Amino acid sequence: MSVRARQEYYEMLDSGAETFEGIPVIVSHGACNGLSSFEDPSPEHLETASVLNPVTINFFDEEIIRIAQSGGIIGLQLDERRIANKQTLKKTKKSIRRHKIMHYRSELLWNQIRHILTVLDSREIFAWDCVAIGSDFDGIIDSLNGFWTAEELPFLADFLERHAYNYMEEAVLRLPENRIEADEIVQRIFSGNGNLFLSRFFHKSAEGN
Repeated sequence: MSVRARQEYYEMLDSGAETFEGIPVIVSHGACNGLSSFEDPSPEHLETASVLNPVTINFFDEEIIRIAQSGGIIGLQLDERRIANKQTLKKTKKSIRRHKIMHYRSELLWNQIRHILTVLDSREIFAWDCVAIGSDFDGIIDSLNGFWTAEELPFLADFLERHAYNYMEEAVLRLPENRIEADEIVQRIFSGNGNLFLSRFFHKSAEGN
């Protein structure tokens, strides 16, 4: 959705109409752009934002906060062109060894996760229940090198756990609850959050039908 379409949708949610009460904001397959808001398209968290792709089709920090507060979910896609800017892609290390390629390229996705953590933690919001994988493998994407199909998702989980472990060892966080183990982070992102979201918002309606 374009910026204008998203703005109109949020206006509907904020209208106070009973029809729109309690609706979670869902990103089926998207990425963060590192910019603060529609009105202020500049990076507030420069360290994590500087490696992201600052295009408006990606989501602003204020949207990440809205998604989390609504009980929604962010499905992070795996298109290299969307999750990282050209400079970051150019600087990403190269190798002929597959495990090294996977290590370097998986960090591009970790950068997205790290930014979401940074944004939400800065507002003292729990960061680990609103992030999932929205691979878009059924779309026309330029997948992370080394992770071309769902067959490689277990490897992506393993490499992300390494990045998460290294980062969380030294991370300075405002909200104590955001300091969780790397394996729990990965479990939540790859299955736990998606399953919980579906059971929370769709299980009851399915039973009703």
